[in-house]
Amino acid sequence: ERGGVEALIGARSREEVVLTGGVEQRCASLMVATEDGSMGRRGLVTSLLPAALDHLSDPLVFTCGPMPMMRAVWEICRDRGVRCYASLEQVMACGVGLCKGCAVERAGGGYLHVCTEGPVVEAGLVAW
Repeated sequence: ERGGVEALIGARSREEVVLTGGVEQRCASLMVATEDGSMGRRGLVTSLLPAALDHLSDPLVFTCGPMPMMRAVWEICRDRGVRCYASLEQVMACGVGLCKGCAVERAGGGYLHVCTEGPVVEAGLVAW
C-alpha cells in the first residue's frame, strides 16, 4: 500500500543513496537530494522538506540520520507547527537505562535515555 507516505532521501552523492527502490515502491512519492547534484536535487535533503510540507494537510515527519540534519528537520517542523519524531542512534551498552551510555540532553534539562525512552522520540524532547 502506497498511502500518503512521502520519502525524502539525502546523501553526499549518487553512490551513497540507499533504499530508493524499496521506498519508491511503497511511497506516494520519493524525492532525492545529493550534495554534489549527481542524483535528484543538488543540496541538502532538508532543502526538500518545506516544499513537501506545503501541500500536506496534516503532516507527520519521521527523521533519521546525522544529528545536525535531524536538528534542521526539527527546526523546520517546529517553525511550521508540524509534528516530528526523530530516530536517535546512540550506543546502548546496558539497554535498561542504568549505565547512562545512551543519554541525550533533554529539552528543558536532564537527560533522555535512548534505550528506554526511544530510540524514536518526539523531536521536541531533545535539546538539539
